Amino acid sequence: YDPEFIYPTGKATGKPMIGFYVTNSTYAYLSMRDGDAFAKKFGGETGNDPDFFMLTIKKYQGGAISDDSINVYLADYRASSSDKDYILDEWKYVDLTTLGEVDSLVMLVRSSDVGAFGMNTPAYVCFDEISTDNLLSASADQKSGYQLTIGPNPASESIYFKAPVKGKYSIRNMQGIEIWAQHLEEGNLEVQVGQFPAGMYMISIDGQVAGKFSIQ
Repeated sequence: YDPEFIYPTGKATGKPMIGFYVTNSTYAYLSMRDGDAFAKKFGGETGNDPDFFMLTIKKYQGGAISDDSINVYLADYRASSSDKDYILDEWKYVDLTTLGEVDSLVMLVRSSDVGAFGMNTPAYVCFDEISTDNLLSASADQKSGYQLTIGPNPASESIYFKAPVKGKYSIRNMQGIEIWAQHLEEGNLEVQVGQFPAGMYMISIDGQVAGKFSIQ
């Protein structure tokens, strides 16, 4: 299948990528689940066929496609136990920070279901909330002057950091939506983040960005 490209625009051009959400289209999901006139039912008649549908993400920069890549399985029937087979039916967060700065993202899809004319699985994938590092950028007069050390990072249940000053501390997602806020005193603190969706977050002190962390 020929690659497709996602092009950052405006201030996002050439910036490091942070992440996005991905899932199957309804068309591709139903095709893999039930089969259709062109594509097989994943798993085959016995359910034991080692089928897969995979998205590969590469970075394009300086006129070349990097060898570095991130693979995301949108469907995977390769496990020895069939109860681990799945077709992705919800939004999955993909961390892109390992790719660094990019001019564009290269998207390729591959499937185990291939015929004489190429891939039979519908080559449709859905993306949402693509974020780049420009959302974390700030000029000198916008910075808080504080750099929080946040751990663990990535987090799953809680994050810990030392509040350097008394003030309003807030956590926002990469779309700038405030998820949590509290007026705090100086000292060592714990914030429960287990209910936050996976993704990247920023911590601000009195409205100025002082650190970032991710949730997996």
